[in-house]
Amino acid sequence: MQQINQKITKVLFIFIIFLIFISVIFATNKNTGSDPRGTLLVTESIIKRGTIKLDNYGAEALESYGYRIQRKNDHYYYNFPIGSSLASIPFVSIANGAGLEMIKSESPIQILIAAITSLITFLFLHKLASLFLSTNNALLISSIFWFGTSFSSTTGTALWSHNFATIFALMAIYYSLKPIKSNEPYSYQLIAGLLFAAFLCRPPMAILSPFVLLFLFTYSRVGAIKASLSLLALLIVFVLFSLHEFNQILPDYYLPSRLAGGHFYQAFFGNLFSPARGILIYSPFIALVWLCYEYSKKSWGLKGSWLLIGLIWPISHLISISQFPHWWAGHSYGARLMTDVLPGIFLLTLYAWPTNFETRRAKVFSTFLLVSCIFSVVINTGQGLFNRYTARWNDEPNINRYPGYLFDWHYPQFLANKSGHISRLAVHGLADLSEINPGDFVSHKSDAIIYLNWNEAEPTHRWSDGKFSSLLFKVNMTKQFENILELHIGTLGRQAISVSINGTKIYSDALEAWDKVLEVPFDKGLLRDGANTLAFELPDARQPGNGDPRNLALALKSFRIK
Repeated sequence: MQQINQKITKVLFIFIIFLIFISVIFATNKNTGSDPRGTLLVTESIIKRGTIKLDNYGAEALESYGYRIQRKNDHYYYNFPIGSSLASIPFVSIANGAGLEMIKSESPIQILIAAITSLITFLFLHKLASLFLSTNNALLISSIFWFGTSFSSTTGTALWSHNFATIFALMAIYYSLKPIKSNEPYSYQLIAGLLFAAFLCRPPMAILSPFVLLFLFTYSRVGAIKASLSLLALLIVFVLFSLHEFNQILPDYYLPSRLAGGHFYQAFFGNLFSPARGILIYSPFIALVWLCYEYSKKSWGLKGSWLLIGLIWPISHLISISQFPHWWAGHSYGARLMTDVLPGIFLLTLYAWPTNFETRRAKVFSTFLLVSCIFSVVINTGQGLFNRYTARWNDEPNINRYPGYLFDWHYPQFLANKSGHISRLAVHGLADLSEINPGDFVSHKSDAIIYLNWNEAEPTHRWSDGKFSSLLFKVNMTKQFENILELHIGTLGRQAISVSINGTKIYSDALEAWDKVLEVPFDKGLLRDGANTLAFELPDARQPGNGDPRNLALALKSFRIK
């Protein structure tokens, strides 16, 4: 009987691995065109040229990367941490060997790496859980924790800096606890290296290091000092590298100045309870598990100092990220910035995880826990990976322009759908728009527009996203119009384009020009009071970062109605 149970567990384990892999590979929502875009350009530059500079790609090619690329000391650099780029060297080396170039193929390679890092994350969740729980319980809680948190809804959508950072944090915690549970010697240099690697991927991970070192200190003072000195040596090397490369003590993204200027109390509450970013809303089981604490009878075997990692670290991180001016992490889903501390929260959850269901009360509380686990999986994996409207929720209207919607319980992000999205735009979006007057130049960054299926604005233009994109706006109908639409647009290759106003087609042709001004006449009866829609149909379009850049759809620069 025991052998049969072991075989069933192995089959389930393999099935969960398969399910995680295909969930990431076939996810509808992919964020490879967001902050992570450019990560693998750095990797490729390191492999081929031994530098993190991106000058070789040229200013014209890098222009489409927008804010992700910065010009510093007359060189081009990726604007985000370099840790993930370094960790991706084996993957990009194989891709380059197969003839793939990251300027064209970064998006699918990112997704492949995201799938692999997701598997590694799950494996170390399971290894950590197995130190305290039976095989079946360890498999259950590890699966729930990946599918029911931002491990899936964030790290499953792109190669974010969180992907490798949380792996290194999990490994640092695991190799700090395993010697205690197994009565083995410590590898202090390994722990120091993992803590440094986590920091290199995500600067907020710096908060983890002192808590792990203090935990080690409660078991071995000499060992903790060895680990601290090893970590210090690595940090000194990084500082020397930064002085050599940037002429400053740390790269820009690692500087503490990023913490200044936020609304702390609002952000603190929002990171916990916002219907768009609250970790206790998107993963309520991590709170409800404490209903079952008294039924968690297991051999824990750790000194109380483990709470430095399981409790104090997550709280400290929450305080830290709540000081960010953009504490909601821009165009994200759920508690993305809390992803970093999921390894610590996982350890805390293990402590309360129920293993005894003998009493009626235990069964009732466990039922509540089970329902919350199912809810978390549906919200994070189902909605986060496969519902396009949860991604559109950020764009339409732009959440960075209207952060008050982060607390809108009428249209919470995790329940986004087509009908709710349309209602939200009608009720909220259009009400905030100013009217366009005849002859007004409306730029690609204008606040007088709601952008439907468009990417983030870049310095000179905004790329359409997919085959159908549109602009919602209001016009001052008391003014006289000449009824000519002037479009300033561009394409990188030949594109078939149809343009319509409020459902009536006014233009259809194929264009191939980066800087094109079209003047299109239209019937004056097409414009109306209230919402007006300027729609673009682009049958050959692809998203930025996905395939041949000549197949990018349409770059909107400005328009006006004469």
